Amino acid sequence: MNRALLDPPSAGTSSSVRTLLGIADVLFFLGWALVLLGAASVVFRIVVPAVRARAWTSLRPLMPTLTLGLIEAIGLLWLGIASNNRAEQVAHPSGLFITATVLWLIGFAAFICCLGIGPALALSRLEPGAAELRNPTRLTAAVALTLAALTGCSLAAALIAGDATLANSAIPVAVALAVGCLASLTAIVSSSRGIHALRST
Repeated sequence: MNRALLDPPSAGTSSSVRTLLGIADVLFFLGWALVLLGAASVVFRIVVPAVRARAWTSLRPLMPTLTLGLIEAIGLLWLGIASNNRAEQVAHPSGLFITATVLWLIGFAAFICCLGIGPALALSRLEPGAAELRNPTRLTAAVALTLAALTGCSLAAALIAGDATLANSAIPVAVALAVGCLASLTAIVSSSRGIHALRST
């Protein structure tokens, strides 16, 4: 959304649109902070004791996520250094740079898939109690609402901007908004089920 409406600013980018996108940016960082807070609780209360107990079979699903995360971080660092060292890299990228970027994007997609599957599978194997999951589960509701609010701000900004939104980025904007709406709905339903399950235990 920022790319479509602010880079460069289009004719329909009013102060209301800028405000909505600014709020969306704040919600984006707030959502990640909540995710990391919940993840830290899971790591310290569930994963660390499992490592101390050497429950490697239960922790094995985390290995692809950790490995790909490290590779992607190194790859992103390399791409950043390569693009900074060559002023014309963005305008006239080399074959190596394009290949590395494509491979990084493929690896990132694989990392996202592993991030969605690996931790959930590891948690199901570790079978943590309700006490360990209570705080992270409550935070999922906050994350879901933050994501829904972020998507709502982006959608409102697109509607206010009107045709300017779709001038050069119709497909990316439509895909981003569709994914945001679907992810918000899924997150709200999932978090509500998790909270309900905890209350019934």
